[in-house]
Amino acid sequence: MKKSLQIYILILTVFSFPSCTVFGSWKYNQKINNIDFSQIKYAIKQKDTTAIIGFLKHNTTIQGYPCAADWVHFNKKWEMSLFRLSDTATINNFLYQKDTWIRLTKSGLICTFPRDTIVQGYLCKGGGGAKGVQTRFLRSGKLDAFFTEKGSIIDGIKCKGGGLDLIQLNENGLLKECILAEDQLIKGVQYKKGTKIQIDPDGKIKVKGK
Repeated sequence: MKKSLQIYILILTVFSFPSCTVFGSWKYNQKINNIDFSQIKYAIKQKDTTAIIGFLKHNTTIQGYPCAADWVHFNKKWEMSLFRLSDTATINNFLYQKDTWIRLTKSGLICTFPRDTIVQGYLCKGGGGAKGVQTRFLRSGKLDAFFTEKGSIIDGIKCKGGGLDLIQLNENGLLKECILAEDQLIKGVQYKKGTKIQIDPDGKIKVKGK
């Protein structure tokens, strides 16, 4: 991954819109598409709506997703893009717990778990609400990238943990990228602690930045 997963941090009330995007004024107590909003507004670019941000009056199932009475984001077609789950829900073959923040993406989704959560054998760091620590999944439901407090041993490699140290997996579940937690001998080559390595699906290792 070329950029840290934290670049994709979920912002509850603000999207990363281009500078030419402007917001309309808040509209209050609106019922649109059979959804009750306590407030709602539209992002507009060149006279075209690009996104909608609203706050739900009550827990509401929208497009099959159980959404909590909280902030929700839609794209211009009124398709869900950001919400908090009011109940457990299976999305892309994975069961997410209540109060997980979900941001749907083209490649899958990014979520914030309400607490540290074991996913496919790895302890993924959670907490912090919509602006908390993020975990990324592929469309298949497979774990793609995560942060863990104490690090992980993956394919025999000791990966550093912490809020800034991303661990990423290949789609086959093998390690793709991490920062080494200590000096290690990997496939006959000695690597120093703190080295960021990338491993392709065939197992070839590359030192990030070289």
